[in-house]
Amino acid sequence: MCHDTNKAFLTILTEPELFDYLTASEKLELSLTCKFLYNKTVNYMRRDLLLDFGKKPIFFNDYNIKTIFTIQLTQNQLRYLNQIPSNYGQRTKTLTIKLGRYYPILLDLTKQFNNLTKLELRHSIIDSGTLQILLDNFSNLKALTLHQIFICYPPTQAPPLVFNFPNTLQKLMINGCYQLECDVSDPVSINLQWTRFATSPLIDLIIDSAKITSLKKLSILKRVNNNLTRMINQFIENNSSLTSIEADLLCLNQQSFTCITNNQNLEHLSLYINGTLSELNINYSIPLLNIKKLTCTINTRFTFGNLTKLLNSMPNLEYFEYNLVLQIQEDFLSCFQGLRMLKKLKIKTNYLNPANLMLPFAKCNLEAIELCEFNPLELDWNVFGQLKELKTVRLVSSQNGDFVSEKAKGVYNRLKGWKVCFVGGSINCLKL
Repeated sequence: MCHDTNKAFLTILTEPELFDYLTASEKLELSLTCKFLYNKTVNYMRRDLLLDFGKKPIFFNDYNIKTIFTIQLTQNQLRYLNQIPSNYGQRTKTLTIKLGRYYPILLDLTKQFNNLTKLELRHSIIDSGTLQILLDNFSNLKALTLHQIFICYPPTQAPPLVFNFPNTLQKLMINGCYQLECDVSDPVSINLQWTRFATSPLIDLIIDSAKITSLKKLSILKRVNNNLTRMINQFIENNSSLTSIEADLLCLNQQSFTCITNNQNLEHLSLYINGTLSELNINYSIPLLNIKKLTCTINTRFTFGNLTKLLNSMPNLEYFEYNLVLQIQEDFLSCFQGLRMLKKLKIKTNYLNPANLMLPFAKCNLEAIELCEFNPLELDWNVFGQLKELKTVRLVSSQNGDFVSEKAKGVYNRLKGWKVCFVGGSINCLKL
């Protein structure tokens, strides 16, 4: 059997119940890994899947593996990483670790993987000193993700904690870093702190952003404060190569929008709206001519007037995605009537009346629509027929039920001028 070794990777899964938390792409990687290393196909919907170095020896020198994806390692499994031959560790470019507990042995990884270009720490406990050493030693990092990280520090070192990040970074994501004040020399005390993670305050993590000038993608999702807003603005000002920003809308101020306007390479904004837009003191008359892609995740009730102004400031918007977490009034659809350049629309919500869904977009030149969590039996397919440029309608649902029932399939089959394809958990409708 011939293998594409350039795409090979190694996955270690030691806790079966964590399998449900993997993304679809991670599940696919896991399935392919099992087929590649274990010579068997894995049904990745099984809940009892368990891979472990101890179950089957893996001879690293036989494979040109470039990515190691680890999940919930115990200290016993982590020591296997230290036994990897140095020449193999130097070939590894991507390392993702979900520890769940504190292990000082993590520091040894800098010796084995000194050529990493991508590092992800997820759901892990790490002390502040070790984190800085990791950042210092992985000098070639281009992508860094800190997701739900609990940074512990000695009582003598009070926050805010200041970290120096490598200036080679092109992609930075920080989501939910927490502080644990405890004795870093005593792992037991740190594990006890872990049980109280729900009440741990968000850390006031500060980055010397002046040294980072090669960023292309920035994602910072944490509590709103003046330091964070100032840091985001510095990133936008110092990195003319930025193409994408993901942040809480309340973290942006008037200067942020001015910086965005001046950065002509910045085309994608992903905004989380967790407060009323009326809280923002922003002059929406500043045209964001460079923004072509906007993603909004709305977690609260908000006033529609300011959202309309925000959208009207983006006359060149081609892609719009909005995810509605809470139920809101249906008249918010009137906000989108001015999006004349819109070509692709993605909606995820359970709260809108599908019959009225597409009316505000009748004057747009939409080419593709993706709807998540909608009942296809309630959609007015005649509205789709009024969109002359429309080529694709994709329906996605986590609930199979009516979505792929015989009754629903009957509706699809009767559609005139459409070809219906069932692909995995989605349905693609192509206009003929």
